[in-house]
Amino acid sequence: MHPLGLMLRRCIVRILADTGCRDGTCPAIYATERGTVVIQGQLVNDTDVTLGEGEVLVEIPAKLLRQANA
Repeated sequence: MHPLGLMLRRCIVRILADTGCRDGTCPAIYATERGTVVIQGQLVNDTDVTLGEGEVLVEIPAKLLRQANA
């Protein structure tokens, strides 16, 4: 959140998506202007992982990470 209470939209660019994607709503990896990555995947709730405030777990195919590393 911006100090003045404004929500600022983050600029992200898709760098890799699941090759089986047909409609754009598939697992993907995005690059941000801050030098970080954003992962699009299925929300995971059934774990014993302790998350911090605002954190979530998402699941993506392992092959997507292998492609990103290639």
